[in-house]
Amino acid sequence: MAKYYKNTLLIALLSAGVLLFYYTFSQRHHVPRYPAGLHGVYLSLPASPPVFHLTDHTGKPFTSTNLKGHWTLVFFWIFSLRDGVSRDPGCIERNV
Repeated sequence: MAKYYKNTLLIALLSAGVLLFYYTFSQRHHVPRYPAGLHGVYLSLPASPPVFHLTDHTGKPFTSTNLKGHWTLVFFWIFSLRDGVSRDPGCIERNV
């Protein structure tokens, strides 16, 4: 009989631990992202880029004046090389 109670207690404690673990980590994701009643966001005016001097792929100079009067989208490559390799398997062969 004591073995039955010991196993039942062990299962109950293990279940409580799993539920506590799930509850603890699931509550972190329920933080509201925006205040209640917010239906839009006011964006400030775009900032001017700093002055820079680069060379493009043809060897010609590329400066911040080349961007004046045009919309500019800056894209930073992914942070994990593992993702990049899985999305573009040929990238290693091209860059080696």
